Formats: sequence, structure tokens, C-alpha cells
Amino acid sequence: MVAAMRNPSVLLVASLFLAMASAGPATAIGDPELVLDAPELAILGKVATFTGRLHDGGVGLAFQQVDLHVDGVRVMSRFTDLGGRYTFYWMPNERGVLTVHTAVLALTGYPLESDRAEVFVAAPPSPPREVVVYPGALEVDVEVSWLAPHDDGGLPVDEYHVERVDVATGTRTLVAKTGMTRVPDALGWNRSYRHEVVAVNAAGASESGRVDHTTPLPPPPLAVEDLATSGDTRHRIVTVSWSPPDMDPRVPVDRYHVHRSVEDGPFVPLGMTTSSPWLDEVEWDVDYHYHVVAENEGGMGDPTLPIGALLPLPGPPGLVENIAVSGDRVTAEVTVAWEPPLDDGGADVTGYVVERSDNGSAWSPLASVGPEAVLTDPVLYDVDYTYRIQVVTEAQVGEWNTSTNVTIPTPVPPSPPVDLHFKGRMTADTIDLVWSPPADDGGLPIEGYRVYSSPDGLDPWTFGRETTGTTEPFAGEWNSTYHYRVTAVTRDHEGAPADLSFTVPARSELVVDLLGLEADEYRVCDSTESRCSGWRPIGREASIAWDEFVVQVSHTVTFWNGTWDSGVEGGSVDDVVGEVKICEDGASSCSQVCAGCSDLPVVYDRATVGPDEVVADADGIVTRVSSFPLSWPYGVYCVTTDFYFMAGSGTDLFTQWWYAGTRLCR
Repeated sequence: MVAAMRNPSVLLVASLFLAMASAGPATAIGDPELVLDAPELAILGKVATFTGRLHDGGVGLAFQQVDLHVDGVRVMSRFTDLGGRYTFYWMPNERGVLTVHTAVLALTGYPLESDRAEVFVAAPPSPPREVVVYPGALEVDVEVSWLAPHDDGGLPVDEYHVERVDVATGTRTLVAKTGMTRVPDALGWNRSYRHEVVAVNAAGASESGRVDHTTPLPPPPLAVEDLATSGDTRHRIVTVSWSPPDMDPRVPVDRYHVHRSVEDGPFVPLGMTTSSPWLDEVEWDVDYHYHVVAENEGGMGDPTLPIGALLPLPGPPGLVENIAVSGDRVTAEVTVAWEPPLDDGGADVTGYVVERSDNGSAWSPLASVGPEAVLTDPVLYDVDYTYRIQVVTEAQVGEWNTSTNVTIPTPVPPSPPVDLHFKGRMTADTIDLVWSPPADDGGLPIEGYRVYSSPDGLDPWTFGRETTGTTEPFAGEWNSTYHYRVTAVTRDHEGAPADLSFTVPARSELVVDLLGLEADEYRVCDSTESRCSGWRPIGREASIAWDEFVVQVSHTVTFWNGTWDSGVEGGSVDDVVGEVKICEDGASSCSQVCAGCSDLPVVYDRATVGPDEVVADADGIVTRVSSFPLSWPYGVYCVTTDFYFMAGSGTDLFTQWWYAGTRLCR
């Protein structure tokens, strides 16, 4: 029983026999069938796969042992799976045609065999023989040749694979897949290679046939072609150009050597380059010759025939243009500026030479400057200077061009400040002394002003302070007179003074422009006295229009609005009352001065003029018109107006009587 367990086939047969004996008489069973699927081609030394199936004919057999037979010899056994399938993996060890079948032990006690199949066993070919490399016309053009393998492995050779291996780098390159036994290949110069050739049939590829080969150095190049020179005279550059040698392009040129000869002397190397052209910096009016030699790993080529080059010396430059000289009294310097020449002679301007003459003396070198075309020269005052300039190029120098004369006068003291006046407020005790810069600064910038004072306007004057502005405040008192002096100050001088005497009015006075009456030959007297003592030409503030019967007097008052300024008008008036008188002068002509109406016959007397309250317009102007019928004979009359103003506001009400007298000639 133990032996039976070790042999499944015996166990299976015994089990079937017992089952049939206990079941009684046998029933009808279908025919079992054994199928084999075998490859037509197997590779020697490689595993071949055989598959098949056991059809039990309805018996329901299981655990069947299937045997594989090769040329009638059982080589291995396998069990089928539950579906009756089986697989054999078998490695053939000889070539040729093999007959294979499978067999199984059936219930009847004799083997159940599959159909027989023929399997052809082949092998890859042996390596190609006698691999050789033949150099071509150019030694880097080669042909790889070989003979067919001794053994094709039982199958014809389909093709050959040729690879090239760079020995130095190990790089592999497929050269060709071919059915021929010769292939061309292009190699590099001076390198070691290995060519490997394998034969390929349906069973696979052979081992490689190999050959090692080293290419030679390339041949030296030929002489270069089309050697030529061209010149850039301005920049002193000779350009040497050429074309590569006329030879097989696979013969390399690694570099070119440029040689030069000076004035028929020996050729000396200038340097190497990998391409044309070569730029050579040279001198003017020197005879140069050049040749070029190509070189590669194989050596130096033949030199070219020499070719010459000569750059002529550029001409002299023209004159500088537009010389301008200007003096600065502050710095005591002369600035000399100019423009480059219109013609530089063919060479770049590198600079200028400047010379100077003092008061017509001999020329002396002053400076050599670069191409910036400007020069600043420290000089003395009151000396006459002349400059001349010469252009310098890389090749030559030009002629002199002379400037106009320039003299810087010594600075003088500045003139007095102008428009010196006082400015203040009606209710304050601080007053500003105000002025404008002098008309002439004397040649130097005004650095400030000095303010002096004197109690009586006479020497000595007391220095107060120095200021850079044009306003100086001082504390004034009402109804007091002051004397001030202002001078302008420069770096070197203090100028002449501007003097001003000014009386601060009493608090009971107003400072206004007095009324005048305007007519053809009228004169007006501005006075706060009872009689006119100083007549002036008619101003702009009033007019008198009259005919045979009516005299109309217009009073135009310019008001003051809280600040007073000896140079500015303005004002406000709260109340105006007054009178107009026309008196017969009795003078024989209009040239006499009207003395007023105090001691003359009164022709017309109007005691009240205008309403009590007056409102000014936007410009601070109010006009009072007095019209009255009047007829008097032709003669000389005096028209006077006598006005009383109340001005200011609140508790600051101040009054002033003033008179304007006009002499009428009719």
C-alpha cells in the first residue's frame, strides 16, 4: 500500500479497478483521446515548450500521468491538471529532426498515445570568419569585409550586423544590417577602432567576428587660397583674409598661422586663429607683408606667397571751430570753449594744445587737454588775454587758431540800493525799512546789506546789523523823525549808501495822497497849512468841468485801509465833510501863484460837500461831486477845497484837515 501511494499511476488504476468491481457490470464509456501541440522549430540549448490535453471520453478520469517521448524514448512525465491539460519544458541537446509524442496509461491497460509530431532543432550560426578592414582612397574611408560562418546552425543566415566601437571612449555605433559580406564605413583620423560582425538566422545571432584597426594622422593641409589684405587707415588696422585650402573637406584644418614681415625683414609669427580674418594693428607709412600657413594633426601646410599692405599717413587736421572765451568776475577765471575741426585729416582727434598770451606778450604753453574741447583758466583782473588752440590727432598736429581777447575787470563797489522807503502799520510801533537790490552789483554777487542809523542824518552813522534780505524792521515812535542808511555788500566791497529820512506821523494825522483838481493849466497845492505854500502840476485825483454858467467840482479821494506805505496808496474813510471856495485872484496872469482864498474876494462858498457817511468802491475810491451854477468874468480865480476826514474804526478814529488849491485861468 505504501508503494502504491508513492506511485500515483498505480493508485489511480487500483482505484478505478475497485470502483468498476463494486459497480457491477460495466456501462458504455466514450473513447479517450490524447492531443499534443509541439513547436515546429526548437533552438539547440534552449527550452522548447510542448502542450496538450487529455480528453477522457466522459469517463471522468483524473490525475493522469502523461509521458513525453522523443524518438521513441520517454524523456519525462507530467500530470495533467483538473481539466486534463499538461505542459512539458524540454531542452533539446542535439540538432536535427526529432519525432515526439505523448502517452498515458489507459483503463484498458495499454498506453493511449497522441499523434506524433516532427520538431526541427536548429542553432544560431557560428561567428563570421576573417573579418578585415581595407582602407579606401582616403585612409579614413574603409571597407569592412568578412566570410560566411563555417556553420549556419542548420538554418540559412538572414543578415549580418556590423558595429563600430571607438576603443578610447567605448562608444558603439551600428554601421549596417546587410545581407552582403562587405560594408563601407567612414572613420576619424588618428583613432583606434574595433569592428564587430555577427551573423543572424532564425535561431538567433552568432558570436561576433572582430577586427581592430587604427587610422593614421591626416595629411598636412595644402596652402590656403585667396589671400588678401585691406586697410583701415583711421584706426591703423590691416585685415588679412583667406579661404581654406582646396582639398578634400574630410582633411581637417585645425588652425592657421599668420606671419608678418616689416620692411622686407624676416617673417615672424603674429599668432594663430581657427578662421579668417586676422586683424593686425600697424603703423602708418610702413611696408608690411603677410603669409598664412594651415596646420592640422598631420603637420604644417605650405605657406602662401606673401602679400603686402601699406597704410598712408593721414593728413593734418583743420582748425578748431567757433572759439568762445568768457570771463567770470566772481571766480577770476576765463572759460575757453571750442568745437572740433570739420576735417580731422583722416585720424581721430586725441586732444588739443592751448597757449596763452598776456597783454600781447609771447605765447606760452597753457595746457594739453583731451577731446572734451573746453578749458578753465585762472587769471588776473585787468589783464588782456588771448588764446590759441592747435588740434592733435593720432597722426599729426594742425595749425593754430586764435581767439578774441578777453579781460576780466576788477570788481568795483556796488551802487546804492534802490527804492528805499518805510512801511508800517497805523496802530503799531514797528516799522519796516524796505529796499530793492542795487542796479549795479559791481561785478560780484550781492552777499548782504548793512543798515546804519543817525540821529540827525549827519556823520557819524552807527552800524546796526547786516542782513541778506531787503527788509529791516525797527521800533519807531509816533511823531518822530528817523534817519537810516543802507549799503550793499559783496565779497570785496561795500557799496555807496542809500539814505532815507522819515517822520512817523502823529497819531492824530492820516497819511494820504492829497486831492488835486485837474484842468488845462491848473496847479494844485498840497498843504495842511491855512495857505498854499507849494504848488505842483495837476495830478490825477480830481477834475473841474465848467462852462459859462456851471462849475462842477469832482472830488476823488484815495482811501487808506489800515496800513501806510510811503510808496503805496490806500485807505478807508468813515466820514467826509468840507467846503469849496472859489475866490477871485486878481492876478494879471496865470503864472502867478494863487495864495488861497483867505484874503481874496469869495466868488462862491459851499460849506458842506457830500453826505456824512462814505463807502468806497472795490478799489478803495470814492468820488464826491459838487455842482453849482456860477458865472463870472474872465480872469484869474483860485479854487480851494477844505476837507475834514474822520478815518479808522472803533476807538482808533483819527482826523486830518487838508486843502487842495487850484488856480483857474479863464
